[in-house]
Amino acid sequence: MPPDGAASPCARRRLRILCLHSFRTSGKIFEEQLQRAQLTEALGDMLELTFVDAPHVASGAIPRDVKPYFEGPYFEWFTAEAVGDRVEFDEAKLEASELYLTRLLEARGPFDGLMGFSQGAVMSSALVALQRSGLRPRLSTLPPLRLCVLFAGMKSRHPQHAAAFAALGGKVPCPSLHVYGDRDALKNPHCVELADSFRNATVLLHQRGHSIPALKGPQLAVLRAFLVAAAGDADALTADAAAARAAEAAAAEAGGVVVRAAPGSAPSQARVQAVAEPGEQDVGPAEGGEEDEDGGQGGGKAPIWRQARVQREVVQGQGRQGAGEAPAGRGSSAGVRSRL
Repeated sequence: MPPDGAASPCARRRLRILCLHSFRTSGKIFEEQLQRAQLTEALGDMLELTFVDAPHVASGAIPRDVKPYFEGPYFEWFTAEAVGDRVEFDEAKLEASELYLTRLLEARGPFDGLMGFSQGAVMSSALVALQRSGLRPRLSTLPPLRLCVLFAGMKSRHPQHAAAFAALGGKVPCPSLHVYGDRDALKNPHCVELADSFRNATVLLHQRGHSIPALKGPQLAVLRAFLVAAAGDADALTADAAAARAAEAAAAEAGGVVVRAAPGSAPSQARVQAVAEPGEQDVGPAEGGEEDEDGGQGGGKAPIWRQARVQREVVQGQGRQGAGEAPAGRGSSAGVRSRL
């Protein structure tokens, strides 16, 4: 049975999701962050997650709220530097990352969608915009990415990425789920701006900082409803509507807030105010705060640590320029752990 009494989608394959990690972390770390937030287990019946390392070994200091708590090696998708009111990118590095992801989608696809945290969310949203705009012909010939789940993401400031968003009228025609915190320094205006750049956006707002929160009760129900609706399976829309109704009822009971964008809007357009459960707290360094030296285009800020114990198996990554291979560990549902 799905967690929290959510309606079960009709029998079908799990959605294949490519997962892009945050600034100077790794696929292994992203996997562990999702495990600690109990999301791999909660979504194991719906998703097959593939975690990859960015193609560049970290070229500078590891974020202060990453290195003490997560083992390396560490990788990055790109680097950028704020120069006055401009952001200057390492063009060769960004181009290499785009090509790497395009080749990965060709070789291991099709994928139904992308999931990214912080810099990984920047890359994920830019990739979807580039594919839908046609500005990357090779990428656009691949099966379209049908959804994206973005934790603490911001809109890329790179001129070519901005051009892709502009070519779509500023609204990417791809269902998107945006999860960000009230205490995240990137929330205003960056996370809000990214959500506003998608035509069919779902926003889950939590009360923490730059982190991946545990989503339970009404928040988890809305997440599951979003995934079912974005899958595009007409037979599953009944389950989507039921899950959305359950989310609304649970939110009212738990003191959360559900606000619909407009009368008659799709369940996936609901906005949910996530509230902390009694006794729940973050463990570790303070979340959020200042932007990184790269003008906020990185964002390797605090991962969330839960007091609940999560069984962990240390998996050694590969310190190479490509993607690392690691055996499956413990602590998540079968079929959810796939690594390139």
